[in-house]
Amino acid sequence: MNPTRYRVLDKASTDFGVEGGSLFLDCDSTLYNAKFDNDGSANEDAK
Repeated sequence: MNPTRYRVLDKASTDFGVEGGSLFLDCDSTLYNAKFDNDGSANEDAK
């Protein structure tokens, strides 16, 4: 198993309501793969 590598996009993000700030990260790997919902039909306005 290869380690997951992240890129730091913002060192002082305040978008997530974490007191003192948080890191905004990105990576090229899929960390978790799951369907958004399991009803088998497209959601309204989905393309």
